[in-house]
This record gives sequence, structure tokens and C-alpha cells, in this order.
Amino acid sequence: MSTKGSDLKAPTASVIIPCFNAEETLGEQLDALIAQTGDVPFELILVDNDSCDGTVALGLSYRDRLPGLRIISAVEKKGAGYARNVGVAEAQTEKILFCDADDVVSAGWVKSMADALDHAQVVGGGRDFLQLNPLWHPLVRRNGAQADATEICDVHYFGKMNIATVGAGNLGINRSLFLEIGGFDPDLPAHEDVDLQVRAWRAGHHLQLCPEGLAYIRVRQSSGSVFRQACFWGFWDVAVLKKYRKHQGWRQLARAVVQWKKLVVRFFGMRDADKRKEFVYILGWKCGRIIGSFRFLVFAP
Repeated sequence: MSTKGSDLKAPTASVIIPCFNAEETLGEQLDALIAQTGDVPFELILVDNDSCDGTVALGLSYRDRLPGLRIISAVEKKGAGYARNVGVAEAQTEKILFCDADDVVSAGWVKSMADALDHAQVVGGGRDFLQLNPLWHPLVRRNGAQADATEICDVHYFGKMNIATVGAGNLGINRSLFLEIGGFDPDLPAHEDVDLQVRAWRAGHHLQLCPEGLAYIRVRQSSGSVFRQACFWGFWDVAVLKKYRKHQGWRQLARAVVQWKKLVVRFFGMRDADKRKEFVYILGWKCGRIIGSFRFLVFAP
């Protein structure tokens, strides 16, 4: 199903949000997009990945307040990467801006990210973990009170070439490059954003940081959901490592050994509930890496 509102101005940027059962949080993100400042007209494409709650109905209720809103159905395959690909195929502009249905972008996000794409092919925005999450979460502790652009944008480095990557929940890319490198790998349920940016790097386009394009990131809240998500991320991280095995080096193995040592130290140093929850997150990640090592036949503990 596709629903299109009437645009007052021709859009110069396309905001794409993959959605799956996002009824509880999507409204906050749509309100944030209504409140955007700056002079960048944009279209908004909600890509419904076969939701079974009220996500589509909620999106339809915003058509009058977001004239450039379209709702696109993507039901052939599960996954945010596939849904984003469907959204890009429907986009009318060259500037593609990705954000997530459970996060909240800042007031100047569209303008900051769109302006940055005038000077680079791939742009990563800032990520604030403090506003929407409990203080115990390790992402909050690592990224909460930082001033450096690399830390604000939550940059991760891939492989021995130290390729800078950011999460797809706050990512901008020019449509022509996105199509040239094949879009997101729909067979990667996680870390499809890392894979995309490695391929962009191979094509000669390095990530540019845009900390002004800030998004408030929401992470899982309960210990059980934190463990499952971290395990999921760790598992699929191994799949990406296998795909680009030649980019790995002994440094990554040494880093893994150090992380296990830190995990043991944290276990014996836990004194309060917050520390235990932080331990659960790291343990989930490492368990996912071990399971992924067996599944993908790559030693990545």
C-alpha cells in the first residue's frame, strides 16, 4: 500500500524510516519531524515491514501535518535493510536521510544532514543516548558527555584499515552512490549499515561526520531484552567479519582477548544493579560472537 500527501514544495531531501510494530514510539519521531527548523523541504517515506499493530494507522493520522508523507509497504522480506532499500527505490530526491522509528531527531536534523550531503557522499549524524535511556546502559556511559565529533557520532572502526562507520539510524547518503554500491544487503538483519559503509569506502567515499545532525537514540530497557539484542548484534557482527575477512588483522583478535579479560573483571567487581545490567549487555555481545563463530566458521570471540 502507498499513501501520498500533497507536497507544498518540491522536496530536496528524502527521509526514510523503516517501521515494524512501531506504534508505541513512532509518534514521537513524527512529531520531531513536524518541528524541523530550516528551509529544506523534504518528503517522508515510512516503510512498513509487515507490522501487525497500529503502525500504519498512526502514520496515516499524520498526513495532514506532514504533507510530504508517504507510506510504502515492504512485506517480501523482514529486516530494516530491505525496508530501507524499498524506501530508496521510491525516493524522489538525491539526498537520502535515514532515521529510526524508535528514536527522536533534533529540531535542525534535516537541514544539518542535507547540507552535509552537499560536501560528502556519506554522512553520519550525532547520537545522544542520555535523553531516552537509563543511566546504567553502557552506551550512555560511553557516549553521554562527550565533546569530540567522533564520540558524539558514535563512530566504530572496522577492520585493520580502521574504516569509520556509524549506525543507520542516523545516516545520510546520496541516492546515486547508494544505488551504485547495491544498497543494504537484505540478508544481513544487523550490521547492514557497517557493510554498506565498507562498500562505500571501497568505492572511494569516506564517512563525513555531522555532529550537528543530532538524533536521540532509544535502546532496550529490560535486562532480558538488552541481553537478547546484544547477542543478536554480536552474532551478525561475525557475519560481516567473515564477508570482509581480508580486512581483519591480529589487532582485532588481541582486542577480543582484552574484552574477555575486562568482562571477567567486571563480573567480580559488580556491586550494584546498574553494574550487573552493564555486565549483561557485554555478556550478550560476547555470547553472540561465540555463537556466530561456530555458525559462520570464523574465529571471532
